[in-house]
Amino acid sequence: LHRWIQGRLPEIFHDRELPCTSMSLNKDYAAKLHRDGRNEGASVAVAVGVFTGGRLKYWPSDDGRMDLSLLRAQPNVVFDTKSTPAIFDGNLGHEVEDFEG
Repeated sequence: LHRWIQGRLPEIFHDRELPCTSMSLNKDYAAKLHRDGRNEGASVAVAVGVFTGGRLKYWPSDDGRMDLSLLRAQPNVVFDTKSTPAIFDGNLGHEVEDFEG
């Protein structure tokens, strides 16, 4: 699984080995706005399957302390992790949009 994900990263990462201490697999789950606990290093999100929606919303300006209900109103970026894996800091706010399929 690690090699499969590594092979789908943007070309700039193909010659680098990304360290991996754990993996989380989710099925039929749209995670609500949250921060991961105790992540070390970058997180990589990849979506597979036949569905619509389900993009990753990420708040890169999160300070890690703001109440999540206030964070939602802040600017965010959206990644289509079905077309391209997203590399992000999972200790900052992120969620998965609703999806169908």
